[in-house]
Amino acid sequence: MPAISAISCRWQAEAARKAKRAGFDIVYVYAGMGYLPYEFLLPEWNHRTDEYGGSVANRVRIVRELIEVTKDAVGDKCAVALRISLEELRGRASDRAASEAHEVVELLPTYPICGT
Repeated sequence: MPAISAISCRWQAEAARKAKRAGFDIVYVYAGMGYLPYEFLLPEWNHRTDEYGGSVANRVRIVRELIEVTKDAVGDKCAVALRISLEELRGRASDRAASEAHEVVELLPTYPICGT
């Protein structure tokens, strides 16, 4: 059985390619408001013991992967944006940053902003 990340990334990449073919100029990765990537970020929902659970770095892994496959799927023809909800993580202490929310942001890939 394929891993959840492989299935999610395959679906995300295909959706991004379809959006690009349809003429969209921006494609979103949703990691908020109860969507699956959001549930990976929260330890209350994410009880995994593999590379997608436990530490903040592991819990953010699927969001990173979704951003990367989306960017690969659309190339430089579409912008890729992230919609993320970090409210619940703002109040959680982190050893590496001001909060777990700050740590998540630091762990996400950085791409150039269009027009700069």
